Amino acid sequence: MSFAPDGQVIASASDDKTVRLWNRQGQQLHVLDGHEGAVNSVSFAPDGQTLVSMDSRGVLIFWDFDLKSLTAKGCSWIQDYLTFSSHATNDVKALCRNERNLLGSSTNLEQFDLLANIQNSFNNFFARFVSDLK
Repeated sequence: MSFAPDGQVIASASDDKTVRLWNRQGQQLHVLDGHEGAVNSVSFAPDGQTLVSMDSRGVLIFWDFDLKSLTAKGCSWIQDYLTFSSHATNDVKALCRNERNLLGSSTNLEQFDLLANIQNSFNNFFARFVSDLK
């Protein structure tokens, strides 16, 4: 188990191959999938922007929570599609137009909530994107 530097988010290792993020009240915020073995260690970097987890096979995953960087990369990758596709929704277009304003949130807890909302928007967007390719 590891506390984020601001003390608002707790990461826990799990035998089900996941890392779980919790708030101080014990509510689950997010589940991070990616390991192929039971996760036995987690630790936040001092800046709170990266979480490192290690599984029973010795595999390390660095989870990047630098939302500004992640959003900028994601928007860069899909810029042409957003510009030219009639299927790109206004909410996703607005997300990329306003990427610099996304991080008014100052705490890790607010950033994790924002990350979950961004992830849901992009998941919906990419599902439509893949459907367009078929």
